[in-house]
Amino acid sequence: MKILEFIASIYSKPLNITLGIAGLLGIIWLILVRKRLKMHWIVAIIASSALVIYAVYAVKFFALVEAGFDPAKSGGMSLYGVPFFVPIPLLLGALIAKRPIGEVFDIFSVNTVLICMGGRANCFFYGCCQGIEIASLGFRVPTREIEMFFYLIFLILMIPRVYTKKANGTAFPFYMAGYGILRFILEFFRDTNFTTIFHLAHVWSALCALIGISIVISVHEKKKHDRGKRITT
Repeated sequence: MKILEFIASIYSKPLNITLGIAGLLGIIWLILVRKRLKMHWIVAIIASSALVIYAVYAVKFFALVEAGFDPAKSGGMSLYGVPFFVPIPLLLGALIAKRPIGEVFDIFSVNTVLICMGGRANCFFYGCCQGIEIASLGFRVPTREIEMFFYLIFLILMIPRVYTKKANGTAFPFYMAGYGILRFILEFFRDTNFTTIFHLAHVWSALCALIGISIVISVHEKKKHDRGKRITT
């Protein structure tokens, strides 16, 4: 009975449900591509589940950072924690397991975006992170819906590229660049407590976009350089 009560308590929270779905889809994805990383299916289950748990603590920690490490001012979650902190375990995992870094980031970009979708879906249950209300038109700017649409489009476009090995290490930086640009724009239309036009979220968004764009450019320049070397030799 206690086990059943424990399970019920976990799934009584919408965030646990949405992230649970994200983790399950991530497991399915990793099992489909596990041979690319020479990954046992059990490792795929552990990796997807561990990344979800890590991301939860990453978004909580980032929210604490934004609040100046004052728990009373913390918003509880900040999705910026995902693009800024998730690369750490991915890089360490690639180095420890001696797997191609670009390949690891490409594959796990899908898991990362699924986690972001799970985190943002939670906002619909609690009614948070809404867009500003336009009284003259009688509706709120659908900021959450737009962000979810971005994630969906990313998955539709990027999964085939990653699966067919055409992403070449650009999937994760493309996610960072797209997310940063989108959030920078959406911050102007979100219902927040800030009284200024530009605020801290714009800084995080710009930084996220710049990092993503710079990595994409670097990858393409390296690819062009390698192609040139093959031609000359």
